Amino acid sequence: MGIILESFLNNTSSLTKTELQLLTKIDNNPELSIEYNLIELAEKFFTSKTELIRMAQKLGFSGFSEFKFKIKSLVLLENTDNSNFISSLRDWVSAFPDLEDAKNIKYFIQKIHKADTVYITAVGVTKPLAEYFSKKLIGFDKRAVYIHEDPFLDLLPNLLRPNDIVIYLSVSGDVDILVNSAKKVNSLQQDPLAITGVRSSKLGRTVKRNISVKSSMSYYHGYDISSRAYLMIIIDTILEHYHANYLINSAV
Repeated sequence: MGIILESFLNNTSSLTKTELQLLTKIDNNPELSIEYNLIELAEKFFTSKTELIRMAQKLGFSGFSEFKFKIKSLVLLENTDNSNFISSLRDWVSAFPDLEDAKNIKYFIQKIHKADTVYITAVGVTKPLAEYFSKKLIGFDKRAVYIHEDPFLDLLPNLLRPNDIVIYLSVSGDVDILVNSAKKVNSLQQDPLAITGVRSSKLGRTVKRNISVKSSMSYYHGYDISSRAYLMIIIDTILEHYHANYLINSAV
């Protein structure tokens, strides 16, 4: 699944089988949606202009032009440099956590400690981090569940009890299915939390507290290849603080 399908995941249920196949073709070849006009793209994908426009409207756009603009904003090709990445990571680690991060980490571990169940959610290539986070908490005898499938994200608000918490993981912070889930959890006064790569993202603005880092997004042919190292360090920092404050100290 590329960045395009991932971004529109919450809206694909209304698409017909043909329209979903068409969106998948665009996901596999995002450059064509940028380079070709509507007529050329219809010919390239052996479909009609009407079919493309109808698909775009079902995804929430006024027409294909607006959909095409969204594709342009999502697609950055081959934008990665390992030497710059290592340098940026080293600089960030040397300054992490700052005062705001430290306050948020303290808030996170307090919420985790008081929670009956910790639900950790992620989609796409970030899913393994949600599994890692939850299994580490289980190792600390804290009840934790990781959720990464669309139907379960929709049902999540119905599963929550008053003392449960939800932590969302996302590099971009702009995945609609996570943002919509967080809004539903927010409506229950459950104060959802997030760890993201962008502080001002839609997800970051929706949750109660968001620990983030200004990490750059990288894509290759529409597929998200951004490093998850920053998120992993934040997760491990939270786990270490939780262990030090609530497990080691309580055992003394």
